Amino acid sequence: MKVFIVMRNDKIDQVFFNADPAIARAAAEARARELTAKWAITRVVEQAVIVPEAGPVLADVSVKLAYEWVHTGHWNLNKFTRWLDAKHIEHTAPIVLANGKKVGRPNASLAYEWVRTKHWTRRQFTNWLNSFL
Repeated sequence: MKVFIVMRNDKIDQVFFNADPAIARAAAEARARELTAKWAITRVVEQAVIVPEAGPVLADVSVKLAYEWVHTGHWNLNKFTRWLDAKHIEHTAPIVLANGKKVGRPNASLAYEWVRTKHWTRRQFTNWLNSFL
């Protein structure tokens, strides 16, 4: 992918990119003409950028952001469980007490519903995640 950087007085003013480089180049040149009309020293710099194929990594998403995306409906249950797997959280494991007794806890689908329906606050969600550590 190619990006076109509009430099104004040797500082970055704006960056343009598009799947079609001709569109990005035309937009960058239009911005440069607009700045030149205002007596700024401008130039357009073309630069190739390598875009990773995988996109953003789910493991890099913070707990706060994951909570907000579930809370607002941006993530569905499938995406939420994939995020838990990427964080290496075994979301189906029960709590085992010191005497060997297993105690149940909410699984991923129940936690997802409670966050989505605003039954859980972010602190409760964080406590649920910390129970797996």
